[in-house]
Formats: sequence, C-alpha cells, structure tokens
Amino acid sequence: MTTNDENTTSQPLPDGLDTLARRDAVLDRIDRFGMTTVADTHKHVCPEITLGGTRKWFERLAAAGWLNAFPLIERENYYVAGLEAVRTRNLHPRKAKAFGPLAKVTAYGTMLYCTRYRVRKITAQEFRTDFPELCREHTNEAHYFIEQATPARLGLLLIDHGADARRLPAKARKIIRERGQVPGFRKLFAADLFVISIACTSPNRAKKLLKAFRKKPCHLAEVTIETVSELLQLNVMEG
Repeated sequence: MTTNDENTTSQPLPDGLDTLARRDAVLDRIDRFGMTTVADTHKHVCPEITLGGTRKWFERLAAAGWLNAFPLIERENYYVAGLEAVRTRNLHPRKAKAFGPLAKVTAYGTMLYCTRYRVRKITAQEFRTDFPELCREHTNEAHYFIEQATPARLGLLLIDHGADARRLPAKARKIIRERGQVPGFRKLFAADLFVISIACTSPNRAKKLLKAFRKKPCHLAEVTIETVSELLQLNVMEG
C-alpha cells in the first residue's frame, strides 16, 4: 500500500537531498514567515530545480495535504500548512486557513523583507525561549527579528498598510512605551540594541514616512524604513 506521503516524498532529488527534508524546509519557512510562495521556495530551498518543477512539486504537496494554496496576486498563490502538516506538527487548525486581507499583506511583506535585508526572523516560540526576560503577558511575539550585523540588535518589524503616514510615529512610540515597562527592554534601549523597522511600498512612501518621523521622532530606538515594492501588487495604498 502506498500513502500520499510516500507518493510525494520518497524519490531523491537531483542534489541528493530527499524530499522529506525539503518538504520540512518548506514547512519551516511557513512556520517562520507565515507563508511561502513558489518563487520563495525556488530561491531559498531548491534553486537547483526549475521554477516550473517547484510549482509542480507544490501541486503534489497540496494534493497530499501538506500545503494549502490561496490566491496571492493574479495567477500566483501563497501557501500555508495543510491539514496533514497541522496534524503531524501539532499546529493550531487556524494555521491551515487563508489570511484576511491585512494579515496577508503582513505575512507577505514579512517574508519579503526578512529574505531581502540582513535580518533573521525569529518565531514567537524562539522569542519566548531565547528572550524570556522580554516576554509579557497577552502580547504578540511573532514579529521580531535579529539583525545579521555586529552588534546584532533585536528588531520589531512593522508592515506599512498605507494608512496616513503621520500615524506611524505614534504607533512606534506606543511600541517603545509599552516595552519600556519591561526591565529587559529598557536595557536594550539604553544600549542602542533595539530597532523598529518599517517595510513600505515605494521610495515616495518612504519619504513620507521619514518626514513624519522627523517631525515626531522616536528617541529611545532607531527607526529604519525600507521598500518592498511587491506590496503594491496587493493594492496597498500609499496614504
């Protein structure tokens, strides 16, 4: 008897890495960023396979229940964990569901930002394990990263959804104010080891945000602003 899992994972791949390991690498990326795409996996997991080959492999994984596909942009899907992955990895069932419009922008922007710039996205579980002194009750710990630089600062990533640019400084100051209640965060602020990074849609949008932060700066943490132009494909407006 042959299971769906065996149909999709038993054959060795061209570089000798078996498909079990490669499938796990895809699921690990989904766990880290919230989603993946065929292009993301082709570039970062299996560059020796053609883009078309990666797409066909994803179709087989989806048919076997390891991935769920949902529309991203025209003729392109994003992928989250399928029900088989939820079962075997003991994930919450919501991990297999589609994102709402704003959450989709956040996950897509996070994936692109963290793979394009010199940062290492850390999962909520990694944050709780590696930085217990920074954890607070009833907070979302899914948007932190570590800069791949010396010194390595802890960062919090914000994905710009196109609201009035003048609202972002207030949001950043609120982040600093709330975390300033935690002694561990105060130490990071004092040592200049915490940064807030904002991913926006275009250089023009970045100029608006920079202007807003010059008027109302964050004094306890650096704010960096980078462009992820693909967010425009998700109809993110530039308010």
